[in-house]
Amino acid sequence: MHHSLESWLTLFSSIAILLMGMRVYFLDTTQRVNFWFMLAAFFLFIQNLCFYEMLEIETLAVARKMRTFQETVWNLAAMSIYMTTWYYAKKYMPSRPSRIQTYFFWFILSLFPVFIFLEACTPYGHGEVVAMGNGKWGIIIHHYKIHDWFRAVWVFLSYAAGIYFSTQAYIHNRNEKTKKGHLWIVLLLGVILTVTFIQNYILTAVFGIISPINETGSVIFAIIVVGMMFSNFRLFEVRSEYAINNILNTMTNWGILTDTHFQIQLVNKSLVQALGKREIDFLNMHITSIFPSEQWDVHEQSILAISTDMKDSQYQCEFRLQLNSKIVDLLFTATPIVRNKLVRGYVFVGTDLTVFKESARRIEAYAQQLERSNEALERFAYIASHDLKEPIRNIGNFTGLIKKRYGDKLDESGREYLAFIQQSAKGMDALIDAVMAVSRLGQDAMNWVKVDLNIVLEDTIKGLDGFIRDRQAIVEYSKMPMVQGDPYMLKQLFQNLIENGIKYNTAAHPQIQIYWKKMDDEKGSYKFTVNDNGIGVEEEYREHIFEMFKRLHPRGEYEGTGIGLAICRRIVELHNGEISVRDNKSSVGSVFCFTLSSKPDHSYFSHI
Repeated sequence: MHHSLESWLTLFSSIAILLMGMRVYFLDTTQRVNFWFMLAAFFLFIQNLCFYEMLEIETLAVARKMRTFQETVWNLAAMSIYMTTWYYAKKYMPSRPSRIQTYFFWFILSLFPVFIFLEACTPYGHGEVVAMGNGKWGIIIHHYKIHDWFRAVWVFLSYAAGIYFSTQAYIHNRNEKTKKGHLWIVLLLGVILTVTFIQNYILTAVFGIISPINETGSVIFAIIVVGMMFSNFRLFEVRSEYAINNILNTMTNWGILTDTHFQIQLVNKSLVQALGKREIDFLNMHITSIFPSEQWDVHEQSILAISTDMKDSQYQCEFRLQLNSKIVDLLFTATPIVRNKLVRGYVFVGTDLTVFKESARRIEAYAQQLERSNEALERFAYIASHDLKEPIRNIGNFTGLIKKRYGDKLDESGREYLAFIQQSAKGMDALIDAVMAVSRLGQDAMNWVKVDLNIVLEDTIKGLDGFIRDRQAIVEYSKMPMVQGDPYMLKQLFQNLIENGIKYNTAAHPQIQIYWKKMDDEKGSYKFTVNDNGIGVEEEYREHIFEMFKRLHPRGEYEGTGIGLAICRRIVELHNGEISVRDNKSSVGSVFCFTLSSKPDHSYFSHI
C-alpha cells in the first residue's frame, strides 16, 4: 500500500506527541498537571493514528465509523487538556481557587461524560462526514439542531474556561524568566482553541465550509511547543533536579527550594506540617512569606555572595519564627544549585534548634548563678579569713607579752603551755593565709599573657634557693616552651610541686626532674611532668591529696598546711588543664603530670 507524505507526517507526529507527553510527565511524576498533560498527549496520539488511518479510507461508511471513534478520543483529549489547565492554574495561584471558579470547573467537567456518550453511543454526534474535493474527509453542519446548539455552547464555555485557567499561571507567576513562556502558552492555547471553534462550529454551519478532519498540523505544533515550554519551566525553576523533591520530602528537617530570585518553587512536608498550610500556599511566593523580612535582609547579601565565591558553597543563617504562640529557633543551611557553572536556585535546609537554644539559655543562666555564688563564696572566704587574723594575731601578741613579763614566774608546765599556744597561733595564722591564697585564685581577672617558663623556673628556684641548699636537693629541667597563662600563678604552681617533692623526701639528695612534650590537640597543649625520688603516694590517696587540708601524715612529721596541692589543682584548672599523680616507674617517688595550653582560653572556671 502506498502511503503519502502526509500519512507519514501524521504517523511520526503521533509518536512525537506521545514522547513529549512522557517527557513532561517524567520530569516530576508527583505533579498532577504533568499527569494530565501526558494523558492529553496519549489521547492525541491515538487521535493522530485515527487521522493516519482515515487518509487511507476510501468508503464513506468506514470513514463515519472511524470518525465516531476519533471524535470520542478527541473529547477525552479535550477533557485531559481541560484538567491540565485547571491544575496548571492551581499550581501558580497564591491561594485556593474561589468558589465560583471551583463550581464552574466542576460544572464544565461534569458535561464531558455526557458529550462523550452522545458521540460514542448515539446518532447525535458532531456534524456529518463528507468527502472533500481533494480526496480527504471532512465534516459539515447543514443546520443547527438542539443537540448541536447544546454542544456548541458547552464547547465554547469549556474552551473559554481552559484559556481563562491558563491566564492564571501568567498573572500569578513572579518569575521573570518564565513569565513570557506562560504568556506564550496563553496565546497559543487561545489561538488554537478559537480557530478550532470557529472552523468546526461557525464556518461549517453559517458559510457551509467543510472542516477537514485531519488537524495534525495544529495538534503537533501545540503539543510540542507547550511541552517544550513545560520542560523549560522545569529547568528555569530548578525543579528538574529529580532527586531534590524526594530528598526534601523524606527529611524531618525543613526544606525549601527557590529560584535565583528566592521565589519558592518547592517546600517539603515537614515545613508544610509545621506551618499548618498547604504546599500550594507557598509556590511562587517570595521566601519572606516564611522568614520575617527584617531577619531575611540580614542574610540575603551573604547568600547571594555564594554565587560569586564558589569556595564557600554553603551559608548558615539563623531565624526565629513564631508558630502559633511558640517561638521557634531555626538554623538554615543555604546551598546554591549550580548547573553549567551558573546558579539556578537555592536549597534551604533547616534544623530546629529550639530545644538546644532553651538548654543553652538554661545552662547560661545556671552558669551566671554559679558565678555569682562562687564570687560570693570567695569574697566571704577572703573577708572571713582576713577578719580571723586579727584575733589570732592578738592571741600571739598577748601570749608573747605574758611570756616576756611573767615568764620567770611560771613553772615549767606554764612555759610549756604558752609555747603550745604560740605554736598553735602561728599554725592558725598559716592556715588562714592559705585559705586567703586559695580564695584569691580566680577572684580577680587572670593576667593572660605569653609566658616563658624558663624565666618562671629561674625565679622559682631562686626563691627556693635556701630551702634547696639546706636539703642538698637537685632540680633539673631542659629548655621550657612558651605557654599562655598567668605568670604569678604558674610560678606558684611550679614552686608548690618542687617544694613538695623536696619536703616529702627522705633521700640524702632529693632530685626533682621536670620534662615536657607537645600534645597533638587543637589547643596546642603541652604535657609537663615533675618527677621526684621522694616517699611517693599510694594509689588510694592519689585523688585525696588534691583536696584542701587533706594530709596523709601527722602535722609534726611534715610541716605545712595541707593546701599546697589543692592550690596546684586550682591553678591548672584555671588554665583549662588537668593534673594527676602516678608512681615513678623508673625509680622511687612520684610523678606529677599536668597540661597547659599554648593558645589563650578566657572561658574556663574563672569566668563560670
